[in-house]
Parts: sequence; structure tokens; C-alpha cells
Amino acid sequence: MSPRHFHSARTEAEHDNWLNRIDETGKAGKPLPSITSDNGGGKFATDGRVLPYPGNTFICHIDKSSREYTILCELQEKLKTLPTARYFTFLPHESFHMTVFCGISGNPLDTDGWPDGLERGLSLAEMNRHFLAASADIEGFSGVTVRADHLKAGYSIHAEPADRKSFDELWRMRDRLAEATGLKREDHDRYQFHISFAYRIRRMPAETAKAHIEHSSALFEAVYPELQEIRLGPVEFCSFETMHHFRTEKRLMPKG
Repeated sequence: MSPRHFHSARTEAEHDNWLNRIDETGKAGKPLPSITSDNGGGKFATDGRVLPYPGNTFICHIDKSSREYTILCELQEKLKTLPTARYFTFLPHESFHMTVFCGISGNPLDTDGWPDGLERGLSLAEMNRHFLAASADIEGFSGVTVRADHLKAGYSIHAEPADRKSFDELWRMRDRLAEATGLKREDHDRYQFHISFAYRIRRMPAETAKAHIEHSSALFEAVYPELQEIRLGPVEFCSFETMHHFRTEKRLMPKG
């Protein structure tokens, strides 16, 4: 299944796919992505505290006045009550968003890629100015609609464009931003849109992981029908110092 194809029907992944992601079997001692010691350069510490992790990104925020936003917040609160909540660090409601195109980020800033032909070592402020200029002529959209397809590993919404127009707008924007910024990533065409509730901070024993998938999936299925038209706003170029807050630098709006 390719993210670069429009899926009008549910694409839910195999149960074992998400179980294997959080099960610790055979992964003892293997670090989790983005989780490090305080000075290890990660997004979060091993105890769940947010760490300095500067960068920029192009995202769509969820309409906070919508019923869907309220349901997403309520779903996250229910996930927090599960016995497995201690295996995660949860994101604040205000930070909920869907990434359209990843910019640069990390300690150092080129941890997750760097624009072709651009000297390394520039500051975040300099990179923000570079991306603002690079995206100046890109025509944006006023909004798109996505649907919640399934709950990935019990902590992240797998989002699919809800209609062909939204699909076309999102992928046109990804292509334009890749070209304009010079940020070329090998997974460009395989990128899967998502809305994250949390980050994993430790792995689970097999039986615990199985219970987590079952309980979190049940919570998601209860609200699945109400999350089929999640309205997102325009693409926003944002900068950040941590994963808890995204500061809007510019909105990419329709021309004229």
C-alpha cells in the first residue's frame, strides 16, 4: 500500500505490525527514536521530559473549534488512563497537528537532513529566513480534510486525505516544498500523514504490548465514525524549540 495513492476505503494495517513495533522482544538495549539522556540530542529524556530540540516544519493545525478536535483530545485523555500510559510521554493538546513537510531540526540542526547546495552550520533564524524566501511564491490552500484510518501502535492517528481534492492539495504541496527548499529525502513518496498523541519512552514486554494494542484499539474504534472529516487549516511554516510548541512564522495561503 502506497501513501502516494488515494485511498477512499479504510487501509488498516495488520494487527501484528503495530504489536511488533512496541514489543521489546529481541530489542533489548536498542534505543528508541528521539529518546536520549538530557545531553544526548533527543526530543525527550528517558523519563519523558521534553528536551530542547530546535527546528522548523510545514504543518497544518487542526481546527480547534471543531468537534473532531475535541474528540481527539478526549481520546488522548483516555489513552492516558491505560496501565500502559507510563510507557509514553504525551503531547499537549495545543500542539496537535499534521506535518505536511519536515524542515530541518535537531542538535545539530542537520540531524534530519539539510538542503542541497546550502552550507551547513547556519542558525535556526538563518534557516527560517531561507525557507521563508524559498516558499514565498508557493500558492497554498485554505484547508483540507483528512480522516482517521486507524491508531498506529496505540499512540498516533494514521491520517488519510478524506477526498481526492485534499489528496491532490497535500501531495502537490509536498512536491513544491521539496523543490523550493532543496530538502530531498529518500522517503518523500512514502511519507505517511499522521497526528501524534505521544512518543514512546520505553519498550513493552510482549503481553503488555498485546494488551495495549487491544485496549487502545477499542478506544479508537468507539470514536472512529466521528473522525472521518477532520478539518485542517492552511499550511503553516513553523519554528520550534521543543516538541511542545510550534510558533507560526507564515501561512501559505491561496493567491489572489
